[in-house]
Formats: sequence, C-alpha cells, structure tokens
Amino acid sequence: MEFKSLNNNASWILTNVYGPCTPEGKRIFVHWLKNIQMPEDWDGLIVEDFIFYRSPDNRNKHGGDIQEMFLFNEAINAQGWVELFFHERKFTWTNKQESFLLERVDLFFSSIS
Repeated sequence: MEFKSLNNNASWILTNVYGPCTPEGKRIFVHWLKNIQMPEDWDGLIVEDFIFYRSPDNRNKHGGDIQEMFLFNEAINAQGWVELFFHERKFTWTNKQESFLLERVDLFFSSIS
C-alpha cells in the first residue's frame, strides 16, 4: 500500500508479511527475502509476523534454531533494512499454556532512506 504525505508530498510503501511455519517454507522464504530486488531510493516499511527470531533473546525459554536466525538476519542485512523496535514490549506472542512460551516474532523494518 502506498502512502503520500500531505505535508511534503513524499511517498512510502507499507508491506505486510506473514512468514511460513514449516522448515521448508522458511528456507524458501528466506531465499526469496534475501534476493528481492528493491530500488535503492525505495522508501518503505515492512511489518508483521515473520515467524523468525533475530536472536535467542526473542524467547523467554531456551530454544530456537540458530541457523534460521543466522539466515534470517543475513537476508535482512542483504536488503539493508533497519529494525524499528517496540517500546515497553519485549514479546509479541504467547502460546497461552500453563508453561507459557513468549516470543518476539512480529517485527518492523524500514528502508534506509
């Protein structure tokens, strides 16, 4: 979706992503994400549920696939995107079980420009 500023007529694009849950789907998705050809002057935000962790600190329990974290971060870095962080909210998802799992899988990124 494209947005245009009423103040200075600048425009930017909002992209909403929902990442796959299966290991095979994640591999395909990361390959696609890393190889997107974005114009250098692209202004935009990429938001939503990537189903990936950027670091082990994105969970309240031990676990997570370190290789997936590495590949996801590599794809984000290849695009040159900058993460926008939540304030006062470390996690964005819970399994709502008695032995609850908290995760931060909802991520927001911006183009450099």
